[in-house]
Amino acid sequence: MSLSVNWNVILENFIAGAAIASLFGIFLGWLIDWQNRPKLQLIINLEDPPAGTNIYWISIRVANLGKRGFDANDIVWHIYWPHIFSGGYFIDKLGRRLPREIRSFEKVGESNVHGHRHSHFERVIDINVAPGKEVGILYFRLPREFSKDEIRVPYQFSTASKGPVPKRIRRGIWWFKIDGKDNFPRLEFLPFAKVRDIRNSKHRGTSFIPPEDMSNEWF
Repeated sequence: MSLSVNWNVILENFIAGAAIASLFGIFLGWLIDWQNRPKLQLIINLEDPPAGTNIYWISIRVANLGKRGFDANDIVWHIYWPHIFSGGYFIDKLGRRLPREIRSFEKVGESNVHGHRHSHFERVIDINVAPGKEVGILYFRLPREFSKDEIRVPYQFSTASKGPVPKRIRRGIWWFKIDGKDNFPRLEFLPFAKVRDIRNSKHRGTSFIPPEDMSNEWF
């Protein structure tokens, strides 16, 4: 008894299997890329004042919440600094006023975000940023005491491999593309920094030298 081979059925099954394998490969590649996408966040810590003073200051940090690390000079941060902080000034790691001429970051220009004036600052991060790590980038003496809810600082990053981060932001149930024409950010859709009030907490002083060790002569 001879068995006939139905080549049409075999060919159809082969094509169907190849199509499914191709779709699965595309999906798997997308999933891996999605899992490894840059997840960077700007964090602002409200810090304790030096003992016996009424000095108010914040530390500004970049957190890598993703699964991929970044080498030195891979990330450029962009911060839109609100003019509501007028009267304060940036300080160094010893609490001293940071003169404008020796700042490590650059002022790109002025912007209007949500009807309020902001200064656009940027700088490359010149150290590695491993997954799950935070790095301090700026320290600022506030002109007065601010509550956590008062501090709203828009930001964005650009990376050597993935371009702008984030690319989209969700407001309510909608996702909005941040970058407009020629990758110029749509400022009204920029995310705001996460603000943590770590005053009187176990985390106090971890992002800066302990405030009680700061010499009052700098203020």
